[in-house]
Amino acid sequence: MDVHYEYDKAMAIQSAIQTKAESPSRERIELLTAERARLRAELRALTSSVPAALVMLDGRGRVASANARAEALLGTPLLGEPWRDIVQRAFASGTVGSDLCLRDGRLVTVATAPRGDGPGQLLWLQDVTAERQWHRQAEHSRRLADMGRMAATLAHQVRTPLSSALLYASQLADPQLAVSRRSDFTEKLISRLRDLERLVNDMLGLARGEGGAGETFAAAELFAQVHEAAREAASACDIAVRASDATDGAVVCGNPTLVKSALLNLVNNALEASAPGSELELSCHPVKPDAIEFRVRDHGRGVPESLRPRLFQPFATGRRDGAGLGLAAVRAVARAQGGDAWYAPVADGGSVFAIRLPAQYRVAERLAVNA
Repeated sequence: MDVHYEYDKAMAIQSAIQTKAESPSRERIELLTAERARLRAELRALTSSVPAALVMLDGRGRVASANARAEALLGTPLLGEPWRDIVQRAFASGTVGSDLCLRDGRLVTVATAPRGDGPGQLLWLQDVTAERQWHRQAEHSRRLADMGRMAATLAHQVRTPLSSALLYASQLADPQLAVSRRSDFTEKLISRLRDLERLVNDMLGLARGEGGAGETFAAAELFAQVHEAAREAASACDIAVRASDATDGAVVCGNPTLVKSALLNLVNNALEASAPGSELELSCHPVKPDAIEFRVRDHGRGVPESLRPRLFQPFATGRRDGAGLGLAAVRAVARAQGGDAWYAPVADGGSVFAIRLPAQYRVAERLAVNA
């Protein structure tokens, strides 16, 4: 027997068997590679067709992939860039309600989800600028329609203090009028003119109700201004004012002048409902994660139950000399900025009126991701 021949034959058979055994594995690898390429192509097509900006971050917080809408929204370059650098480059520091502001003025919402195949994050950014603009225009149109429906009633409300003002002014024209009476008529004339001014201001606030988009202010600073104004007004009525500030560094995006006016409107209503020697309570506290609430609490007579369902409607009032526009304007201002205004009775007497507004406590945290 030729040993070498038999050995070579055995090795050839073994090689053939090994080759045959490995062939399916190579075929499977080729199939898997092709399938993976197909899935990648489908994923690219899917992300391109999604009506939102998609950004995939790796475990180090860098952009691993992004679709074309992300590049159009955030600018380039994106791939390989740290997300924190993109935030500083593309985003402004302010917010509008729950929306984030880009440096070019566009508004976006941001949602995050963990990356399924490993460390990292998937970011979904939606441009809502046009949608928010449409809502503002619709709200403005609604307010104008309300103004049209209220025109006749407004004429009646203006006519009453105007007639009184004209009457007192005509009395002042009498050269024989005593000094004491002249002083009395002068005070009453000024009072009626102030009523007219308040009525006009309430109507303007109800008509515009703009939120001052993009303007940010500290809630604590505004609350301090309202507290000081309330103390001055209450001192003339022999009413004490107690304030509780728990703003927690909140920042509000809106029109501080309108918000202050709305809060002072609530303060004036509370003072009118309070008896001398009583106490007015002002408070401001966070409603996290994204709101803050200003409250005005009095110990007056409260709101009649029959009036409560329509309390914030225009011309709804429980006072004989009231125009019923103040609370409607308060709610219009609050809602125009993404918030609301509400009322609650107090069991031991009095009322609580509140304005809740969107607020941001730490803007950077909303854009931060865990690398």
